[in-house]
Amino acid sequence: MRSALNDPSLKKNRFTRLFYRYSSACCSLFLFACLPLLSVFAQSQPPPIGQWREHLNYQHTTQVVKGNNRIYCAAGTHVFSVDASGEAERYTRVTGLNDIDVSCIGWDQGTEQLVIVYRNSNVDILRENHVKNIGDIKRSS
Repeated sequence: MRSALNDPSLKKNRFTRLFYRYSSACCSLFLFACLPLLSVFAQSQPPPIGQWREHLNYQHTTQVVKGNNRIYCAAGTHVFSVDASGEAERYTRVTGLNDIDVSCIGWDQGTEQLVIVYRNSNVDILRENHVKNIGDIKRSS
């Protein structure tokens, strides 16, 4: 008569039970450890109520000017700039511009400011990320 300790079928069953027990524990531990990483790759949260999300077209630029170590681009509804390191900055109604439908832009070297003219004759002056509106022409027409 064989002893129960030397029975190969029992050893196999014991190994199988241990394998399944530890593999499910390892999978659970792995998933638990990776769960915080999933939030990094998840889509960003929608903006809170009362705030805007911008959907801007960067493909259709109408005019490009250089000034103050940046390249400024007029793109229809907004203006954006890119510096030497490739960092982009957007200028829209949400970020401070006073109108949409940009007609043309120009860099004034003497005062180091960007002049933004809209199709409805409104004018914005952008200097050091501050926007000043000159709406006299728009109001007079």
